[in-house]
Amino acid sequence: EKLRELARDMFLLSFYLCGVNVNDIFSWRKDVLKKDRVVFVRKKIAHHEPDPIKLKLQPEAKAIIDKYAGENYIVNLAETYKTNYETFNGYLKHRIKEIGKRIGYPELSMYYARYSWATYADQLGVDEKVISKSLGHTDQSVAGRHYISYDWKRTDEANRKVIDYVLAQ
Repeated sequence: EKLRELARDMFLLSFYLCGVNVNDIFSWRKDVLKKDRVVFVRKKIAHHEPDPIKLKLQPEAKAIIDKYAGENYIVNLAETYKTNYETFNGYLKHRIKEIGKRIGYPELSMYYARYSWATYADQLGVDEKVISKSLGHTDQSVAGRHYISYDWKRTDEANRKVIDYVLAQ
């Protein structure tokens, strides 16, 4: 079924983008693409006006984005399904649960893409600050918020390490 394939692809896209929330993916317009990166502020914390997240588009993520490319949005979820995020997310949750039952993880949800990425990164020895920044968490230290410019290449390396590890399993 098409919706099950879409759910799988959105789960993988989230994972390939360091566990980014589907709410963000759903709302991304084409202007968040900057060369080989997705540059955005998480909807969940946008009111804090944090520095944008700058995730490199790994080939696996790019393939999914290309598959679902929209005219105005990076992925055509809003355009194709002519629905709002809440309704779409309901469809997605249901399909992810179906997939989870089929593979022996009945509690599977989109959150597991985020949780799994962070867990694998930690197991592979990625620095906790890199994991935190990659997940889009705001820096809690004064120095981190005001004086230190984060090098997103650290996230690029961590993400590639995690993806390679998972694909080798």
